[in-house]
Amino acid sequence: PPDSPTTGIRAFGLIHGGSSALKFRLEKIDGRVDAIGVTQDVLGKKLYAVISIADELPEKVNMEVAP
Repeated sequence: PPDSPTTGIRAFGLIHGGSSALKFRLEKIDGRVDAIGVTQDVLGKKLYAVISIADELPEKVNMEVAP
């Protein structure tokens, strides 16, 4: 997919956990830190990672990736 002019970041590709797809959410926490919530539906588990990024994001960006 092309770059989104509103986010300034590029998001593409597939994320697989075995034969199951992962859903992930990129949500704004504050001006500097964002959290990525990753859910693997088959296992019903949620993995969270906190990252610091330079690019500004809209308040919430929802992305669903499937094979």
